[in-house]
Amino acid sequence: GSSGILDLSLSGRRGLTDGGYSLQVYLQGDLVQEASFAVGEDPGNNRPPEPPPVGDDGVTVIGTIIDYATRRPIQDAVIAILFPGQTVADFDADRSENKDETVLAFGVTGSDGAYVLNQPLARGEVYSVIIGAQGYQRIAENDALEILEDDPDMVEIDPIEMDRQ
Repeated sequence: GSSGILDLSLSGRRGLTDGGYSLQVYLQGDLVQEASFAVGEDPGNNRPPEPPPVGDDGVTVIGTIIDYATRRPIQDAVIAILFPGQTVADFDADRSENKDETVLAFGVTGSDGAYVLNQPLARGEVYSVIIGAQGYQRIAENDALEILEDDPDMVEIDPIEMDRQ
């Protein structure tokens, strides 16, 4: 039969809560692997996870960046989200280290072209966006991304297509 390795990661926006966990892997309905593990200082803690604190942590933005002509994913592309009210011209004029006077959040694509912004965006705001990748034309648009008050906690943006230089 076939063999191989599958990497699996479990996470949450705030990490896994302290406690014991079990993982069962089924293949075509048959249990093929089982393991248990503990997170935190008290491995015997089997209390249910605490509900998240009341409040709005914003919207996590995910998406992919692809080559317009080939439709293939672009690795190491960077998407930068500017602070509300900041423009592309402000970004271009920003001489601070890491552009931290204008960049609120960013993401870098993996080999699959997928990114996750490094922090959630506030609801009810409009953001300018800049996307760059080596060998591609920069995309830079003012007020390109609006996060609505009723957006879910995670929003997936349609694939962003980049043209080669």
